[in-house]
Amino acid sequence: MPCIERQALVPYSPQAMFDLVSAVDRYPQFLPWCASSRILVQRDDGIDASLQVRFKGIQQQFSTRNLHQAPGLIRMQLLDGPFERLEGSWHFDPLGDAGPKHHDTQPEAYGTEPEAYGTQPEAYDSDKGLRGTKVRLRLDYQMKSGLLAKLFSPAFDSIAAQMMDAFLARADQCYGK
Repeated sequence: MPCIERQALVPYSPQAMFDLVSAVDRYPQFLPWCASSRILVQRDDGIDASLQVRFKGIQQQFSTRNLHQAPGLIRMQLLDGPFERLEGSWHFDPLGDAGPKHHDTQPEAYGTEPEAYGTQPEAYDSDKGLRGTKVRLRLDYQMKSGLLAKLFSPAFDSIAAQMMDAFLARADQCYGK
């Protein structure tokens, strides 16, 4: 069963990154393979969401239950789609004094609509010691058998591998670098 694991260090707060990843309805704005997204159900502990994926002429839709434990964790579980199994998680671990220092990241330099994600990032605050976040993504998935799996599996492999880069670029666009 394929497993994708990626991690990166960013100069933004765990809450800022959590808000970015949890804003599923904004995915089509910055994920080139996301044709559409919808929040199906909003709950106290997260959302059920549907994504329509279009990649190299192949189009599929799937739904996940996203369980939120702000600001540190988002867990994803398959509800419906072309997968036998799909589970994943985003972890947002704060970096303390040992983390990278980004003195040049000021609130007035955040750029494109950070308020749309519900928070202002705290890249560096000498009083709180915040220095950024270690972002970790893990996706475990297995396609259903058959012709569709043979067609869609390579596309999803590529999509999953590119996810972290797309979210990091969006964070820089929204919160400034």
